[in-house]
Amino acid sequence: MKWDQSYDSDKLGHADDNFNGRMRINAHAQVNDSTYVDGLLRSDMDFKDDDTASTTKMQRLYVHHDFGSHVGVNVGKYAEFFGQTGMFFDSDLQGAEATYTANDAFSLTAGYGRFNDWDNGDYADVVKDNSEFGYAQINGAAGRFAYSLDYIKGNGNAQVNTWGAGLTIGLTDKLDVFGDYFKNTDADGDPDVWTAGLGYGHQDDARVGSFRVSVARVDAEKNAILGGYTYDVSALDALKDAKSVKFWNAAADVTVAKNVRLHGEYDWNVDTKGTTNDYDDLATVSLNYVF
Repeated sequence: MKWDQSYDSDKLGHADDNFNGRMRINAHAQVNDSTYVDGLLRSDMDFKDDDTASTTKMQRLYVHHDFGSHVGVNVGKYAEFFGQTGMFFDSDLQGAEATYTANDAFSLTAGYGRFNDWDNGDYADVVKDNSEFGYAQINGAAGRFAYSLDYIKGNGNAQVNTWGAGLTIGLTDKLDVFGDYFKNTDADGDPDVWTAGLGYGHQDDARVGSFRVSVARVDAEKNAILGGYTYDVSALDALKDAKSVKFWNAAADVTVAKNVRLHGEYDWNVDTKGTTNDYDDLATVSLNYVF
């Protein structure tokens, strides 16, 4: 169950209230010792404007195959995550990828496909319909240190040549600093986007009372980020109209009962350039049941 705010498409910058429900059912089928099939069935319902409007779809469906103990391959529509925060992309990708994992400190992924949230017309000046992309990722973690290096290259007319890097450093067992930076050198002006923040705590769905809170600064230019971000709501949506946007983001998760998580986000002090519209703050609160 989720209440959230989003920018009105008819009155740019104005925050509209929404009240939605969503159910997701995971399906896992083990084919043999080295192969499995995963699927995610998703159903959404609008509780506020139209209680008869609902959608049900297979959000993900892919085959995974292991070649030995170090190499794995995904083919189909699968989840993908870039950076340390998911600010740049935390959604679904249709394609194929191979991952080599040496150990916890180093893994290399290379793939090719279509980014699910990029082909919707919001950034048509750099991403055309049915654009395809090659990508590579290096990730690792050791102790309190985690890093990521990312590269995405558009094929054909897609003006995307993006590289990025992310870092998380644990200052204590509970306190950490994190950040991501991405730059698109194929778009006009070489736009970039970055976030940096501070987090405290570790939320666990099975441990009642566990929590995590964070606060971060986000600074983005148009065409540096193209959709599919990790946030439930975000002032990054102002980039559909503005040339750049800066804002603060706060997020919190707390386990209120076993397998029941309360989640909240708030974007404030939204500062845009390249538009005459003023953009409101955005917020969301959701109650999530895991089963």
